Amino acid sequence: MQSSWSPMMQRSTRGSGEDSKATRRAEVNHILEALCQAPLGGLRRRELARRVGARRWGPGRLGGALRQAIAEGLVREVGFRVYDLADPGRKRR
Repeated sequence: MQSSWSPMMQRSTRGSGEDSKATRRAEVNHILEALCQAPLGGLRRRELARRVGARRWGPGRLGGALRQAIAEGLVREVGFRVYDLADPGRKRR
């Protein structure tokens, strides 16, 4: 058996693909909920991360979830590192 040490968190390669899809879907849904409650004009990435609790997600998770939400046409980048819903009609007022 081989062992290693790293100062960074490591991902397990033995996890279920379905689990990771469900996790990513939940992350995207957290982003959508935060943007639904955001003021007009969207949120800066740092504020979005704070609202969804992305620090607990692990490294790179927020970026991956944002890329997926953009690819699915749910979110759009409206400025430099500023994100909003692609359909502003979903906003809660």
